[in-house]
Amino acid sequence: MLNRLRVRAAVRDPRAVFVSLATAAPDVTRLGGLVYSLTPRIRDTAQRWHQRPAMLGGCAIAAVVALNILFW
Repeated sequence: MLNRLRVRAAVRDPRAVFVSLATAAPDVTRLGGLVYSLTPRIRDTAQRWHQRPAMLGGCAIAAVVALNILFW
């Protein structure tokens, strides 16, 4: 499927193929804030449990599931 899309894009605008082959790849260090995999992760272990969004969201989901089972 992906190959078909690439072929369609190359057929529609062949200049895009030449531009992508003529330009150099961007420097990986400059992609820090743009690409998710190259952005440093922020660990929030220094905060309390109720100040962490992931922990609070997990507790909220657990409470919703428990109340759904209880009042089914």
